[in-house]
Amino acid sequence: MEPNTMKTLLLVLSSILQVLGFSTGPLITRESEREYYMGFFMIVLGAVLYAIVLPLMELSFKKGKVDALTYTGVMEFNLVTYISATCFCLLGMLINNDFKAISREAKQYVLGEATYYLVLISNAIVWQCGLLGINGVIFVEVIETQGIPEMEILLNQ
Repeated sequence: MEPNTMKTLLLVLSSILQVLGFSTGPLITRESEREYYMGFFMIVLGAVLYAIVLPLMELSFKKGKVDALTYTGVMEFNLVTYISATCFCLLGMLINNDFKAISREAKQYVLGEATYYLVLISNAIVWQCGLLGINGVIFVEVIETQGIPEMEILLNQ
């Protein structure tokens, strides 16, 4: 086994052990043990669901007519996906009264309320850019497996 592979495995193993609670203590003492493990499993569930979304998106690109699929079409596909996801999240936040919690957290933020909202907004923008990049990579991969040159599609805008 290569030295870098061994270092990576040790790093991942130590991270997993810390997440599972085999460290000196919980990072946030206000959480009960049940809430801590529930949060951990929600994070794992989110990762699993996202791992399912990417192949489904690739499948939807392949099921469509790839020769008619343009960059504009991919962006429209992403727009519908992201608007649906945003509406779903906003609905959950409304039901759970999370908007009140956001203003409370902003007032308690150590670096100030304006910085809190700046971090919140910049985080959302960075995630959107990352998701567009991931979808772009999937789009290019689908086109390459279909044997269609990318320049031909980009020039036919």
